[in-house]
Amino acid sequence: MDTNSYELLKAVHPDIRKNISENFSNPKQNCWDVNASHSDLEIFGSDFLKVHYKGDGSGRRSVFAKHPILFTESGIFYFEIKIKSCKNLCSIGLSTKAMRLDGMVGQNSDSCAYQSDGKFWANGPINIGQSNFSHGDFVGCGINLATRRIIFTKNGQLLDISDLFLSPPFGFSLFPFVSLSDSGDLIETNFGPQFKFDPAKVKVQIIFNFPRQNYWDANSCSKNLKIIGNKSLTVHYKGIVSGSWLWSSVFAKHSILLNNNSSDIFYYEISVKNMKNWAIIFGFADKQQTKCEGIIRNGTYLYESDGKIWINEKGKGNDEYSYGIGDTVGIGVHLITRQIIFTRNGQRLDFFDFFDAPSFADNSFHPFVSLRDSGDKIEANFGPNFKFDLATLWGRNID
Repeated sequence: MDTNSYELLKAVHPDIRKNISENFSNPKQNCWDVNASHSDLEIFGSDFLKVHYKGDGSGRRSVFAKHPILFTESGIFYFEIKIKSCKNLCSIGLSTKAMRLDGMVGQNSDSCAYQSDGKFWANGPINIGQSNFSHGDFVGCGINLATRRIIFTKNGQLLDISDLFLSPPFGFSLFPFVSLSDSGDLIETNFGPQFKFDPAKVKVQIIFNFPRQNYWDANSCSKNLKIIGNKSLTVHYKGIVSGSWLWSSVFAKHSILLNNNSSDIFYYEISVKNMKNWAIIFGFADKQQTKCEGIIRNGTYLYESDGKIWINEKGKGNDEYSYGIGDTVGIGVHLITRQIIFTRNGQRLDFFDFFDAPSFADNSFHPFVSLRDSGDKIEANFGPNFKFDLATLWGRNID
């Protein structure tokens, strides 16, 4: 990891100030374990980072890393492999040593894998996409040590997969592993710290708090609104009647997850597709104390299209911060400092700097949006790739 990445990480993630090795490298320089390898595999190279299928024929053949993952309070464990040769199926992932060296990884609850045919496995296939990999590709696997969330990458890019969390059973440890399936298959491994994928520069789950892929909840939606799209991210005001007191709201399915041990950021954005009368509101609201019909004010942190910011019924702002059709606006909260920020078209509204967010201990606060007029439409973005650069924001504001 280069100096610039290290400095950015120190700013973005408080615990990284302690020691970079605790957060983005393995505590020991890892290698493949010749004593935890199938006999058809050859581990070679001075640093034992290359794995070759030397046996004849085909069949699942796996090897574990020598050192397990150490679950500290926070940080990231990550490693990559380069595919030198893969005739049929190769896999990368994490597992306990309960997995057989000739078994199918990902079929039990304490292992996960990314397979060269594009499948992701964790207690069975969880996502079948178009992310195949083969000769020349770099693929990686990582885990957020605080949340136990798994990530996979390909050629330096984070892959969009379903939520995947992995915690080893009590008394067991997780190890990196690779599986090869055909004679002649060959991979080379990188346990850090220089990776093709750069967690410091890509705004992903490992730094920011995207505990699940969020979406609008049809069961917490006004009858005047319609949720559309296969990912349930677009909201349309389908009602005929509109007016200043006919606000209609929808809440996101998943709440903001805040707790005393959190060291992440929650943030989301909406893009305005259509708006008749400068009347859209979005932000965070207490789902237990608010309704989907009528204007939302009490127990809220919201940004109104006329440029006004509302914090628990106290409003401030002016036309300078207004937004409309074509604009992208966002709201975020730092989960330790409770600092709330608002953005518009990729720029922070520097005028606003609130530090009075609640603890949200009951997880009742949800993203929400309120529309008022027939035809109004917005599209939400719950991450991880935003118009606004989160890393720049927190790098500038956290001591």
